[in-house]
Amino acid sequence: MDIDRLADYLREHAKISLHVQFDELTGIQSNVLASGNDAEDREAESWVLREVERGNVWAWAVVRVTATSNGFSGFDALGACSFKDEADFRATYFEDMKEEALADLARNILDSHNRSTAEIEAARLHVEKNKKD
Repeated sequence: MDIDRLADYLREHAKISLHVQFDELTGIQSNVLASGNDAEDREAESWVLREVERGNVWAWAVVRVTATSNGFSGFDALGACSFKDEADFRATYFEDMKEEALADLARNILDSHNRSTAEIEAARLHVEKNKKD
């Protein structure tokens, strides 16, 4: 099975979903920006803290993009990230993460196919050996 042809098929047929939640594992303090400009870093951190207080989950998030097809799934995730809103995320990282999720899905399908093929071959060899005995 050709991974490139499979990936092309999946781009057209896989279901893509997006899940976002507040990043509880990574603290905001000193993790928002490290530009080398202390004032800029503090302002970015202050913005994130204000937005989180307002309930903006995108301000400090873990984002997961999942691709599914025929019972298989693949994903890409990004944590400790900050966006103004979903539109900001979609304009910046979404397409790359979607491609990674699709590539993961394709690898998972191929891995399953290869395992199944190997299991079938092992069973065939076992049957042939038992016929000779």
